[in-house]
Amino acid sequence: MGYRRGFFGLIAEGWNVDDTGGKGPRGAVPAETIEVERIVGLFDSEQGSGMLWSVEEFNQFAPRPLTEAEILKVRTLRSELFGKWKAVAPGQKLELRFEVG
Repeated sequence: MGYRRGFFGLIAEGWNVDDTGGKGPRGAVPAETIEVERIVGLFDSEQGSGMLWSVEEFNQFAPRPLTEAEILKVRTLRSELFGKWKAVAPGQKLELRFEVG
């Protein structure tokens, strides 16, 4: 989706986890971060509903219009990630790598 300053983007920039709440020495989080978190929340709500939402349903609450292709891409990547997480044995870890820049 082209975002660079979501939660993990801030961590990659050197933000501490505690700073991402907007109350640390860095001050408020960037507007882009808030937009990303709102979109993440929509996908969490969709998953919690047990139904696949239409593009129109997403866009009723999205901070910007999402395309069908964007929604499908996020659903696919989330599904792959959840599958990898499910396959991790107890006591083991899942390492994720993020390209920044």
